[in-house]
Amino acid sequence: MKMPAPILLLDNSYSFGGAINSLSNLVKALDKEKFSPVVVSGQPPDFLEKHFDCSWYHYKPKLPWVDNAVFEKIKAIPLFKIKVLQKALYISRSVYWLFFIIFPEAFKYYAIGRTHKVAMVHLNNIFGSQLSGIISAKLLGVPCVAHLRDFEKAGFFNRCLAKLIDQHIAISTSIRDNLAMLEVPDEKISIIYDAIDLDEFDTDVSSKYLLDEFCIGKDQKIFGIFGRVLAWKGTREFVLAAAEVIKRIPEAMAFIVGSESDGDKEYAREVNLLVNNMSLQDRIVFTGYRE
Repeated sequence: MKMPAPILLLDNSYSFGGAINSLSNLVKALDKEKFSPVVVSGQPPDFLEKHFDCSWYHYKPKLPWVDNAVFEKIKAIPLFKIKVLQKALYISRSVYWLFFIIFPEAFKYYAIGRTHKVAMVHLNNIFGSQLSGIISAKLLGVPCVAHLRDFEKAGFFNRCLAKLIDQHIAISTSIRDNLAMLEVPDEKISIIYDAIDLDEFDTDVSSKYLLDEFCIGKDQKIFGIFGRVLAWKGTREFVLAAAEVIKRIPEAMAFIVGSESDGDKEYAREVNLLVNNMSLQDRIVFTGYRE
């Protein structure tokens, strides 16, 4: 009997969100007679234990826009306003990241991949921050697939990285168009829309407990936004739109279902303040994160 092919799935998301949920659904749906997934993620071990019924490793990679405090302090020194010194600083930072962060991460992934004799490396989320994963695939001598869930900047560096990837998965036609801007040929792009597990949605379960919890009348109009409270998700814009709806339908209630994330507490405070300033506290409800 042919053994299932081990696949190394690398997730570099640094907070809970759609990318890791989608990866969980993907792993759950894989034919385990054909594939044996091995997940590496920075998500908490208890989360990985609960959501991934396969081999997994907890390893939190560093990301340039997250682990950036020291660089920002150095960059703020007046001396580095001089263009030549500023350029030297950026070059020095790139060399440092390459040798002290990216290569060590690549060898970590390589060691895990070699242990499991993986046949492929799968990059979950944007590939522009996953050079270590691409290097590990080259070291292992296996194909590298990038599952693009967000837009990549069409710069020189990302165009070079895109050429090192054997196949790209785009979760929408817009993402496919973004890959085309990175000069990825059509034959190297597969559009696969994110799936959901319909078994998780039971229409027979009563939602009365939610109506009671939030004091919602039976005939009341309710609407909401689901997702982390982040600027790029448009929570503030939702509040402004909700105010217009409530102006026309005074008995309507809006719900913001999600918590502040990625350390963006200031934005969450601004959104809360906006609701208070419009005196809509009893019409726009912040539920926080909900299962």
